[in-house]
Amino acid sequence: MRLFNKLLWVCAVVLFATPAAFSQDIIVFKDKASDEIQVKVLEVTKKSVTYKKWSYQDGPTFTLEVDKILAIKYQNGEMQTFVKEKKSDSKEKSAKTREDKKVVSEVSTSKTVDAQVVKADDTSQIYSLSRSQTTSPAASTTTANNVAAAGNVSESVSTSKSSVLPAKLQPTKSYSVGDFFEYGVSYFAPFEEPGTGFYMVGSQMFFGDKGFGAEFRVGFNFGLVDSEYASSIFLIGPSYGYAINENIAVSTSLNFLGAYSNDEFNCGAAFMPKVTLKFGKVLPWFGVNASYGAGADDVVFGFQVGVGFTL
Repeated sequence: MRLFNKLLWVCAVVLFATPAAFSQDIIVFKDKASDEIQVKVLEVTKKSVTYKKWSYQDGPTFTLEVDKILAIKYQNGEMQTFVKEKKSDSKEKSAKTREDKKVVSEVSTSKTVDAQVVKADDTSQIYSLSRSQTTSPAASTTTANNVAAAGNVSESVSTSKSSVLPAKLQPTKSYSVGDFFEYGVSYFAPFEEPGTGFYMVGSQMFFGDKGFGAEFRVGFNFGLVDSEYASSIFLIGPSYGYAINENIAVSTSLNFLGAYSNDEFNCGAAFMPKVTLKFGKVLPWFGVNASYGAGADDVVFGFQVGVGFTL
């Protein structure tokens, strides 16, 4: 309504201007239709109007943006108006153009999405999910007002144990040391006298997948030494293990060592690293040990071998 009133004002100026007014150009402003200046227009472009003041045509040249001009009334009686296209129409056309481009770009599209799925039981078994989606257009027509596209869409989802990611980007598979929880028998002896060791029964257990656990074993050397030196021992202490892969694990234990012989009880400590192999439910293992106390005056180095079983 405001713009319409301004145009009426310009028309009134045209109809009722005095003949003297036709001797110069008149610029009417948008902000206030009653504001106008008498000029000599030199050049009109899409963005600006170049002019000189009518009263000082030998003076400087001025430039005015067309956004501020409602109309120009030329000295020959012609009139040029500057009315911008409505923003709503412009936005509607722009949105329609973007929509048309989007529909066209979606025709005949092929893409592959890679994702990794980890099993819910946290065994860290990695799978690759490859999804392929292809659209083949039967026909597509684009006009200024609409875009019609028809096609057949086929989608296939396949799962495989081989990942499509580069090797360097492959997630590292972890193994659970809890799979090496075992109950079994073993032989524990010093290197200096390997035939005077102890037959042991016991277990090494791990609490979850983090590596922490405990070891407990008891043993006897009856029949391996003279009866007056026969004794029994037990080992108990914390353990820590690490699974290198699903068939090999390394672990170590720091055990309290108790020995009973000739009605006398002695105690000490034993450091016992070892390597465990896994063949199904059978777990053979071997290692070394360093023990102190339990009746010995110095550190005694020895070995240990055994076989365990998982439940």
